[in-house]
Amino acid sequence: MDGADARGRLATQAVGLAVQADLLPALGDGIWGSSSFLSEESIVGKVLHTLVGYVVRPACIQVIVYVATLTVIGIPMLPLARTHRRAIGRAAVAALGIGALAPWRPAHAELQVRLPTVEYRELEFEHNGFFTFDKDPTLGGQQSYTNSIGYGVTPWWKVELEGETNSVPDTSAHYTATTMENTFQITPPGKYLFNLGAFAEYSQSALNGEPNSFTFGPIVQKELHNVLGVDSVHTLNVFFEKDVGHNATHATGFQVAWQSRLQLNPFIDPAIEYYGFIDDLGNAGKFSQQQHFIGPVALGAVSFSPYGKLKYEVGYMFGMTSASPRGAIRWKLEYEIAF
Repeated sequence: MDGADARGRLATQAVGLAVQADLLPALGDGIWGSSSFLSEESIVGKVLHTLVGYVVRPACIQVIVYVATLTVIGIPMLPLARTHRRAIGRAAVAALGIGALAPWRPAHAELQVRLPTVEYRELEFEHNGFFTFDKDPTLGGQQSYTNSIGYGVTPWWKVELEGETNSVPDTSAHYTATTMENTFQITPPGKYLFNLGAFAEYSQSALNGEPNSFTFGPIVQKELHNVLGVDSVHTLNVFFEKDVGHNATHATGFQVAWQSRLQLNPFIDPAIEYYGFIDDLGNAGKFSQQQHFIGPVALGAVSFSPYGKLKYEVGYMFGMTSASPRGAIRWKLEYEIAF
């Protein structure tokens, strides 16, 4: 849990600075006071401030972010703490099939379409899940779970901190990466022909010997109104991925995602999604050797105004190539509340 504590400390201190700069709401100043028995200026106080970000009068949002960070990042790492980290790292890499011989890479297991819009001062907690089905044991039974916390820092920038857990058949889930995601809104929604945004993330691998990665690319969205009496939204993600750091390769990965959504009812909207992955654009190979999915999705939201809203997505993806699992179910739950 040392790594999770350190990340919680850094997140708490960063939020404290953002509150001072009036970029984040405090949600209540000084929800407790501990200076009477443990001053920040004391030796113990200074040590705790360095180790876990201790302050005598924390803002409410600092406590929320610290607890959420430990939940998102620390809990999935508990299984890793029970065994030697190096041994588990090697076992996980081998079990997850990461390498040239793997027909399916769990790093691609998070399926979701990113949107180009940012909700200013909105705090969100998000969970994504993914499970594959196939008679081939190397393709079926793979799982991916991500948990994240995000905030609309400005009217044009949202940042998210995410913890990623993956597994393959006959293995338990392993914490695989900590990711910092950024969404940038370039155009105001509905003002121009297209809604434009950009996405950039840095992923720090938790597996021994595996490189880190940087993913980036544009988000394009088109709103169509009253076409055959129905409103619809069409969103395209075109992302590129590069390994960085130790054992990084020279390959450029490519990811494309598409969603067409009919806006029929705020509680449930039908949609269709497509996902495609190429491990190396310079050596893409045949279409049948790539990973492609398409399938129906249901999306909706339930409002608890003024206490935020709960969004959901659930869909079934059909593998389009022999290198893809025959089928996969994906889901997403997201709680949002604005301040």
